[in-house]
Amino acid sequence: MTRVIAFGTFDYLHAGHIAALKAAKKLGSHLTVIISRDRTVLKYKKTRAKYTEQTRARRVRKLKIADAVRLGNLGDKFKIIERVKPDIIALGYDQRFFVNGLKQRFGGKIKIIRLKPYYPNIFKGSKLKNKIKRRFVAIFGIILNKNKIYLQLRRDYRPQFNNLWELPGGGLAMGESEEECLSREIKEETGLQIKVIKPCPGWYQEQRRNYRKPGSYEIFIKIYACAIVSGRVKLDNKEVIKMAWRSLNQAIQEKQAFPLVTKILKNNRILITKLLAKF
Repeated sequence: MTRVIAFGTFDYLHAGHIAALKAAKKLGSHLTVIISRDRTVLKYKKTRAKYTEQTRARRVRKLKIADAVRLGNLGDKFKIIERVKPDIIALGYDQRFFVNGLKQRFGGKIKIIRLKPYYPNIFKGSKLKNKIKRRFVAIFGIILNKNKIYLQLRRDYRPQFNNLWELPGGGLAMGESEEECLSREIKEETGLQIKVIKPCPGWYQEQRRNYRKPGSYEIFIKIYACAIVSGRVKLDNKEVIKMAWRSLNQAIQEKQAFPLVTKILKNNRILITKLLAKF
């Protein structure tokens, strides 16, 4: 058995934490997560955690990723490592407290691995604190075919999104690459198998109101130009009313389109025009 141990406060639990815990889990066969004590958080971060240590531990357990979740020591922070006897210590990409001490005490005896970040400009506790708590990453595609662009008329229970022309795509699932997400979403919505040609520059960000419950959320959108590999259009009638192939100018001038779609097409007009000539 390969034992892995990871540490953290896990106060504002978000997708970055979940991705890190899943990555740590993949390093071995048993994952123990140590939750920072309330007094430790106050001492080193100079601020109190919003949630108590017991609440933070309970929330991490509910994720059902870790095999064991324990509270850290108030005294010697490394004693618990000696008790767990891990083969690997997994550190967050920006974890800094006690790192030097770990290397001095266990370097050469226990493998220490620094985990890769997961959209650090979006999912980071300090960025979420006192702001909108719910954030999502979504990937959408501009499908190019015979000098036309694919648009679909959206079917949605939310009035502000229903009956508007949009690009195909959707939310990034945990562990997916952006390309995998786009291929999956387009296949589900259109029946088409696509290949990614080129990412469009930058990200698009929107704040949206929840329709069925109070509050808002933020969505961060990445756009890719793509081409059809195989298949015929077969719409997902639960999400799509109908589809249309439009010229770039027609798509930009569509009055019933999502304002963000119009903005995306205008911002990428030169790139799309060049790619349309090839596909």
